[in-house]
Amino acid sequence: MLVVEDARSLRDLICEALTKFGCTVLSAREGPEALRIVKERQTTIDLLLTDCRYARNERPGSCKEVRLLCPGTKILYMTGYSGEVLRLTC
Repeated sequence: MLVVEDARSLRDLICEALTKFGCTVLSAREGPEALRIVKERQTTIDLLLTDCRYARNERPGSCKEVRLLCPGTKILYMTGYSGEVLRLTC
């Protein structure tokens, strides 16, 4: 699993919780770092857990680019926002 979250404390909490449940977890602060991890991995990444803001990013390292490299990767979007932000980003 690859967790992409820019808030370090939240990223660390998510990774710690998932690890306690037996998941192998990689983490990245932002898209370009996530893309580098995907390119360097020798195996597929089963799940990308990411913020909705990252999901709509069309710059290098976006979810779209991860999907091109690992077509089987599932993507789970998360956000701390609601309402208008969700309609525009996810």
